[in-house]
Amino acid sequence: SNSTNVHANANANANEQQDIDEDILGLSNVELHEEITEALLWNLNHDPSFANRSAAINSLPITVDTLPSIVARTRDSKLKVRVEALDLLCQKVDVKRLTRQQW
Repeated sequence: SNSTNVHANANANANEQQDIDEDILGLSNVELHEEITEALLWNLNHDPSFANRSAAINSLPITVDTLPSIVARTRDSKLKVRVEALDLLCQKVDVKRLTRQQW
């Protein structure tokens, strides 16, 4: 019946999605997200290329863990990186609620 086909297709799609949720390295989406975030943080904090630091700022999610590194880029040696860090903070964070320690 049509109902049986719908259920069979739904189950097949769910199994395919589970397979998609694991990448080729065997990492879950959460683990992969953490790996990417760590790599972006490394680039933001250590990469000598200001273009890479700039790209990292624009790619990082703002979390309790990433906020200190983003704030630190407001004192970057390159104006472009400082401006992008400030713009991101002004757009996505209530900067009035940041403590002195966070700045």
